[in-house]
Amino acid sequence: MRILWIDHFSRVNKCDKWLHTDFALEVKKYVDDLFIYGPNMYEMFKGDKSIVPIPFNFSLTMEYIIDKLKIDVIILNTRAAAYHPNYFPVSLFPDRNGDVGYCWLPLDFATYPIRKICIEEDFHYEASYDWHRSMGITVVLQKHFSQSLRMQTVPVEFFPFSVDTSIFTPYYGARKNKFCFVGASSPDCYPQRFVAHTMLQRSNIIDVFRSRERVFDDYIKCMHEYVSHVSCGSKYNLTSAKTFEIMACGSVLFTNKFTGIETVLDEGSYITYENDWRDLSDKANQILRDESLRKSVVDRAIHCINTRHTHEIRIKELLAFIEKYR
Repeated sequence: MRILWIDHFSRVNKCDKWLHTDFALEVKKYVDDLFIYGPNMYEMFKGDKSIVPIPFNFSLTMEYIIDKLKIDVIILNTRAAAYHPNYFPVSLFPDRNGDVGYCWLPLDFATYPIRKICIEEDFHYEASYDWHRSMGITVVLQKHFSQSLRMQTVPVEFFPFSVDTSIFTPYYGARKNKFCFVGASSPDCYPQRFVAHTMLQRSNIIDVFRSRERVFDDYIKCMHEYVSHVSCGSKYNLTSAKTFEIMACGSVLFTNKFTGIETVLDEGSYITYENDWRDLSDKANQILRDESLRKSVVDRAIHCINTRHTHEIRIKELLAFIEKYR
């Protein structure tokens, strides 16, 4: 099997490259070959033609690319990746229409007869799957359980995030007996996170980095420095990558309850606070003072990751979906 992975270099895949380009390179190890195509990808991989054999060019057609590389299946890494420089849903950002990117996909992308799989993680702003249908997408692999339940006009499968366990490794050394939060926390999208870390700040038991970019290369180091990290499912009940990354690093996942959490995580591998935060402080203090509780949760969490959410496991699921939708 030969795969064409369609993406473009952006802030997201720069900051979260282990979820995007690194994952694609892992997939490459399991198939006959995998090539990446899209704006700035040739430059990102410093002209490595074994990964990006064809530099991006607006004039190229899918017919030319597929014939040149002998491709069997296309994987589009999210609808957003098909737009340059950025894609903002008009329904969510009506005042930013000038920032809406243009679709850079070849003009014959929608009509070319080949399997097209879209891995989707930012679909929660959209009203329908009409765009995917119009582009001839065979199946959408949805990263968020809640979003996989929505009304569908194309086949949709739940395909959660996974963890590179050679990078996100457990750390058993000394940790700060405090909580930490790192990531997006705007109150309009992430009210659970915002209120939770604000309440814990009042008690001076949490350090907050409001953007992942603030720690960037030290993100994993940050996961190793604290006994617990705060997370949540957002107002859209998203099954975020942070959920798995915290667990893989041996930190206690402290999260609200959201749609799908019981589906992806083993019982006892995380600790929840109520959605009205009424037990937040009591649960937080219990985590800080009870070392045996933390050990029990962390042990279950690492087992959950290793048996259900590694890149290797998810890649096998991806290959099974490719075979299913022949």
